[in-house]
Amino acid sequence: MDDEFVASVFASLHHTAWRMTGDRSAADDLAQETLIVALKGWDSFDGRSTRSTWVHGILIRLARKHFRTLTRLRRRIQRYVKESEKHESVNDHADQIAETEWQQSIWSEVAKLPRPQAETIVLRFGQQLTYDEIAQAVGCAVGTAKSRVHQGLQRLRQSALEPDLFQE
Repeated sequence: MDDEFVASVFASLHHTAWRMTGDRSAADDLAQETLIVALKGWDSFDGRSTRSTWVHGILIRLARKHFRTLTRLRRRIQRYVKESEKHESVNDHADQIAETEWQQSIWSEVAKLPRPQAETIVLRFGQQLTYDEIAQAVGCAVGTAKSRVHQGLQRLRQSALEPDLFQE
């Protein structure tokens, strides 16, 4: 893996991760971890997809793992939060602005979709991947990728927001 490839793909990975998580720190971690995993497996790349699609597939798998871990941790955190609600902490102003921005965007609605639909919507409209590339990245058939995007768009259209961003 060379510096040129890393420079060309990192921003795309970070944007995808941010759109999926809504958290810049988590996006940083996921994008960096993706590149570490890709570096370790660089020699095993078999060429069935582009390298960019391959690393996005790694990102999707790591994000799934991330969400499973978060689900387990949320239960623990909820107990802690109940105990510590008395002590209000002040968050960094920039983080608050970024969080508000994300919450007001269509991506927060995408994040509420079932995970397979959210993943394909982010890759299709956030990263402009083709259906073939999406299928390779998430490990499904092209028809399944198209179906997930279609179902996700239907759900978004039923929400109060008009997803003009998601026009094919």
